[in-house]
Amino acid sequence: MAQGKFFVFESIDGGGSETQSKMFVKLLEESGMSVLFLNYPDYDKPIGSFIHNYLHSNDQIPADVKFILHSADKLKDREAIEQALADGKTVVACRYVTAMLAYQVVEGFDETKALEHIRLMGFPVPDMTTYLKIRPDTSKKRKLKEKGSLDRNESDLQLLSKVAARYEEMAKAGTFCRWTIIDGEKPIDKVFSEVKKALGF
Repeated sequence: MAQGKFFVFESIDGGGSETQSKMFVKLLEESGMSVLFLNYPDYDKPIGSFIHNYLHSNDQIPADVKFILHSADKLKDREAIEQALADGKTVVACRYVTAMLAYQVVEGFDETKALEHIRLMGFPVPDMTTYLKIRPDTSKKRKLKEKGSLDRNESDLQLLSKVAARYEEMAKAGTFCRWTIIDGEKPIDKVFSEVKKALGF
């Protein structure tokens, strides 16, 4: 049986990674493909619940602690990803360890240590990570319209600016995996057309 493919969608908050990844999953399933979809942080599980509570509090947590929390949130699914790929399924993730390489590195965690941790933990490498690029002010406007309120990351334009720049830097450098950059400022359907083209569908 042929090895399955692994696709990841990344963006700053409001960039469309969840919308586009779910549209991509629907396309694959309608084509008769078997898909494992993962959405991070996984707020329905204990570690994700802790992350959610932190994002909506005033607590201060060091970057290395946040890195380990987000790592554990994803590490719990490593075997499921490996098995799905071995079974020939397509794995689609809305955010992945690449998000840790963006957010926590910007917050002060060493990139070399981050990449070494990811290697030591044996995280599967995506076939392609799609970065949906938007401006920080667009992020804030979209999240306010969607939720009516913002968590600590969504409201921090300085952080979003740094993370956006970091994502673009990683995408251009091919950090950890292959990347493609798509303009997420465009209407949803136009973005999805570019997603399909970039991913060969």
